[in-house]
Amino acid sequence: MGVLRSIKQSRRWCWQDKDILDLIRENFKGQRLTTALAVYLSLTELASNQGLDEFVAYFSQIAKLSGKSIPTIKSYANQFIQIGVLDKKNRKVDDKTNLSNQWSLLTHSVNNNYPTSANNNYQTSAKDSYQLLEENELEKDNQKEVKKSSETPAYKKLREKADQLRRISHA
Repeated sequence: MGVLRSIKQSRRWCWQDKDILDLIRENFKGQRLTTALAVYLSLTELASNQGLDEFVAYFSQIAKLSGKSIPTIKSYANQFIQIGVLDKKNRKVDDKTNLSNQWSLLTHSVNNNYPTSANNNYQTSAKDSYQLLEENELEKDNQKEVKKSSETPAYKKLREKADQLRRISHA
């Protein structure tokens, strides 16, 4: 049976920047979000393994950790670079032999969407005046996604097939 984890006593620990996770959730939806989170988790794990925010790794290492293909890793890495959460430098020997890439996990740029001090509990930007989604709001979003998937033609066809099989088994 497991034991309650302790950050202070754990010998192996990895964490992600919550602002970056929020940014990823804003930029990716559905299955793409799942893949983006898996890729980011793999990047942070590799950084943690090397004890650095700048680390070296091949696309194949990231793919293996995330359970995704190398082309998928390349695509998401480029998207992470575009939204400003990742930097990549190609490394070569004699301009011929590829080495592992140097990756840098970046901090989301400072903006006015967050409180400026412990005494200021209100956001300073009117543009994004909403608070970050709370867990119960995320659960509501997930319930909406489930309802949407049950309305798809593929789901309806599957439902009809299941009903047909039930009728046959009861006959």
